Amino acid sequence: MDIWTEIGKAAGEVYEAFKGKGKVPLNAAQKISKSDSTIVLMAIGWLAREGKAEVTKGKTSYEIRILD
Repeated sequence: MDIWTEIGKAAGEVYEAFKGKGKVPLNAAQKISKSDSTIVLMAIGWLAREGKAEVTKGKTSYEIRILD
């Protein structure tokens, strides 16, 4: 599987897992995917760039929120 396919698959997993759930810690997003944590971070960046996710700095860690 090429890198773009891996990132796209991880983006889909993150999007579906956290859609409608509000803000969740970034490490929770890394745990739901079977992909390497680096791939998951790239996937979150992809979602943010497309306007489908928002990443903010929380009190103790970064948080991700899927934008519906």
